[in-house]
Amino acid sequence: MTDLYIAYYNKTGDREVNDTYTFHANLDNWCSDPAIIEEKIFTGDLNSSINYCNGSNMGVPHIAHFFDSLDVRKVLNYSKFTYVHKHFDNFDDNVLDTADVVIIHADVLIYLTDAEVQKLLSLKGKILVDATFEAFTYTYYYPILKLFKDKYKSVKELTLVVGTDKYNDDIEFENAFKEYTGANLSYFNFFRINEVLVGSSGINDHHHNDSQVTNYITEQTIIDNFNSPKTKNFLCLNNRPRFHRLALVEKLRELDLLAGNFVSKRWQYPAKKHIVQPLIKELWFEQEHSPRMLDELKIFNETPKSMLDKLRDNPGQLIIPELDEGPEFSGINDRTPDLIDDRIHTNVLYKNSHFSLAVETYYEDSFVDYYPEVLLNFEYKSSRTFLTEKVYKPIQYGHIFIPFAMPGTMKVLEEQGFLNFHEEFDCDNNYDMNIDHHERYKAFIEIINNFDATRITNKTLEKILHNYRLFYNKPHIMKHMDTFYENFIGNK
Repeated sequence: MTDLYIAYYNKTGDREVNDTYTFHANLDNWCSDPAIIEEKIFTGDLNSSINYCNGSNMGVPHIAHFFDSLDVRKVLNYSKFTYVHKHFDNFDDNVLDTADVVIIHADVLIYLTDAEVQKLLSLKGKILVDATFEAFTYTYYYPILKLFKDKYKSVKELTLVVGTDKYNDDIEFENAFKEYTGANLSYFNFFRINEVLVGSSGINDHHHNDSQVTNYITEQTIIDNFNSPKTKNFLCLNNRPRFHRLALVEKLRELDLLAGNFVSKRWQYPAKKHIVQPLIKELWFEQEHSPRMLDELKIFNETPKSMLDKLRDNPGQLIIPELDEGPEFSGINDRTPDLIDDRIHTNVLYKNSHFSLAVETYYEDSFVDYYPEVLLNFEYKSSRTFLTEKVYKPIQYGHIFIPFAMPGTMKVLEEQGFLNFHEEFDCDNNYDMNIDHHERYKAFIEIINNFDATRITNKTLEKILHNYRLFYNKPHIMKHMDTFYENFIGNK
């Protein structure tokens, strides 16, 4: 077994943003030396990226914070590497001298002094800039990495890793990204591992020789749930508003599918306008109508006016009674909590419904891959998808599911070894791979509206249990992480 030495930077305390970034945030300094951040001429200002990173208060990189939990759950025993992971909080720490990989949170780049950057760039280990909790490369990281390249002109490469998966072999976007920012672009599915650790937190019985992570939802619970009579067809949790969630909930209302299913809607208008910001701002003010927003609404045959009209007609939250949230949540007022039980497991929802409608964070790729065409002149092809806890929750809780997500979502899950439920939904993978978002939306709606529970059989239960077992399978979990590091560092 090979030792793999990983050092990760733990930013402690408050720090000042490097003058390079604050200088270029001023519009008067756009035409200064080093080179202007050209994309901001066409798309806005540099403050969006600086303010995002400056407000995050991140310390430990996401991709590094797994190690202790994986060790507690005895998962690291199944790795092909011996991970020797240590944190450092200053760049004089001798742990950096032997590190094969040095990880720094992407949002911390703006805090590094020139002296710290020079030390970082002089290290022999490879540098991993971690943005795995999110999927986007722009608008936050393009300008920061561009400034970094222009100022420091290092021949040492940085690699930005974001939390997405590729579902084809097209590399035009990655090549253009590197040409412009000087950084490599890599992908790691953060939530594939994170949800295992979340789903098994608080459990002390993690056996040394048992290849499965122990979860408080057992196979017997899943079998009992599967065989229980159902009161609803599907479960659809919508904690935070997105344009596609607004449109989907109203479509379900139009099809009379709200009352007969578990559907939540955690936003209110006009009582809680602050929850739907900044989306409500884009809908309300014509001058705020972004091309991305208008394009996305067209997918659902909506306009800003039609969406606003529906919000006015149906201003209240949809709260699932079975969550038993109490009388304090029954009214619509501005003090109603923003986050209630949508992210907490309540077994009765899975026991009493046939399937989950996994409504992902993003439905189309303009947010995660948007770039100014005037800068990057290439033929863009959709090639990656963002998977979060939304698609993994039904797997870990023993539900069949249909993802309402970006193209390639189900393909990525199948590549990870999970089984689909095409037979149960009477469909094929066209609903998943169609890059025409309007057609994919129509297919989702047809699948939901035409669901027939008689297609669920004992074979369905076998697939559910296969997915559950694979999700908590220790060798499979470590293969996901090992493969990433092996590809990153090459054969050591």
